[in-house]
Amino acid sequence: MHIPSSVSEHFSSIVIMQSMCSTTHKLLGSQLASHE
Repeated sequence: MHIPSSVSEHFSSIVIMQSMCSTTHKLLGSQLASHE
């Protein structure tokens, strides 16, 4: 099964976005927790 480069690039960008979102969410959560 051959995967087009555009599809693999799109998938990798989605993974990067998800990881960045989760990291930002953790940072925001820790900051909110420290404020309380």
